[in-house]
Amino acid sequence: MKVTTSPHQQSSLLHILQQAKASVSAIDLADKLQLAGTHETKRRKIRDLIQKLRDNGHWIVASQSGYWLTADPAIWKSYNEHRSIDAKIILKEISSRKQTQRDIPQGMLFDPAEHNAVQGGM
Repeated sequence: MKVTTSPHQQSSLLHILQQAKASVSAIDLADKLQLAGTHETKRRKIRDLIQKLRDNGHWIVASQSGYWLTADPAIWKSYNEHRSIDAKIILKEISSRKQTQRDIPQGMLFDPAEHNAVQGGM
């Protein structure tokens, strides 16, 4: 699903984060920006806006409680290092799954003799 956001929404989101005293959840940000859609659509739009702001050099950190803007280089560095580790773990899992797919042909996921016995017993 393609998410469409505007530069105006980016600047409004940045302003909200600059004024926030604590982290703000994606849904709260979406409501403040008056974004339409389901909760998941709103979250996707906020993630898209956050990514665009990060691409423009804004240090926006995500946590379980929401998003917040930091000016602390140590926090930003730690956040990005953690994201890098997460990405490496995910890529390793994907590689492992792909290898498993290559090792087990789809037609051989079960024993045909066993399958035929079950089917014949019905």
